[in-house]
Amino acid sequence: MYIKKLTLLICMLLCSANALAKYSQDTGKIKEVYVSYGGAIAILLDRPFANAISTNQCPSSNAYAGNTSADPALKSAILTAKSSGQTVRVTIEGCDSGWFKIIDIYLL
Repeated sequence: MYIKKLTLLICMLLCSANALAKYSQDTGKIKEVYVSYGGAIAILLDRPFANAISTNQCPSSNAYAGNTSADPALKSAILTAKSSGQTVRVTIEGCDSGWFKIIDIYLL
């Protein structure tokens, strides 16, 4: 009986972990890049940010993901991925000026 309860508890915790996640990750190739003179950068992938949408990261998003105060390393990674056609995994957490907010990016 104890093992069944423990197994059920572990299963419930694992299943609820995604619901409690503060961030989401989506993968694709960068289709468009937007850069402003003020230092903001935003991207549009070749597919929707489905995980960011399903976890309600930014209900008012206009389909772009960006960061208005991005570190130069993040900008460099975005431009490298776009120019090389590399697949990326983008981590999103919340909103930034109507965009899904990029907190990091992986070049795959």
